[in-house]
Parts: sequence; C-alpha cells; structure tokens
Amino acid sequence: MGEFFCAQNDFLVFEDGPSVNVTLQWATYRDASDQCSLSRIWGGIHPGADDLPGRQMGLIIGPDAYKHAGKYFSGRISCPADTNGDRVINVEDLLLVLAGWGPCPDPCDGDMNDVEVIDVEDLLNVLAVWGMCP
Repeated sequence: MGEFFCAQNDFLVFEDGPSVNVTLQWATYRDASDQCSLSRIWGGIHPGADDLPGRQMGLIIGPDAYKHAGKYFSGRISCPADTNGDRVINVEDLLLVLAGWGPCPDPCDGDMNDVEVIDVEDLLNVLAVWGMCP
C-alpha cells in the first residue's frame, strides 16, 4: 500500500489546491499509474487517445528500462563502454567487445544497448567514446 499526502492549498505550484487535505492511496503501483494517467487526461495535459497506446508502450519499454537501470544502481557500470572497469576506453575494451561477439548471457558487460547480443552497434559505441569515461 502506498500513500501520498497533499495539504490544503499547499501542494499545487500554479494554483491553489487541493481545497481540503487529501491523502491518496494505492494498493499497487499499477493503481498509482492509472490515477496518474487519468489525472493528466482530466487536467488537459494529454489527450485520452494517447493514454492507452502510452500504457501499452510502457508495458514493453518498462521492463527493459528497469533492467538497464539496475546495472547502474548495482554499480556494475557507470560508463558502459568501459568493459574492463579501468575508467579508460581503449584497446583492451575493444578486444573484450570483440572476444564476446555474438549472443551473450545476462549480464553481458560488452552489450551496451541491452539486446543480449554484442554486435556492430556495441563496437561503434566503444569507438565513439574512446578515451576517458565521462
């Protein structure tokens, strides 16, 4: 169960509101997401015709984004092209990408675009950021 408290006339930046104290509650993340989507339609921020297609895209994109973000939060990568972790993009990284060429298991350190294949795109990513990690 999640909840969010909005104090009377103290929450909205662009106008007064809400007119009374409100505590929003959701049983699941999906419930919160549904309420967020509907509020954006009712508030005139998004047309209703975009809501369902956007949710369908989220079902596809969301798990991939979560998986990719997990690599950063776990500390596995802060510079994806640095396949050996020495904070420098050089020949060693290039050789590791070439050595892992093709389909790979998860985790796959040379797979910078999270498609579970090390391919030309990954090779070009290494070459594009050659030198020091940002």
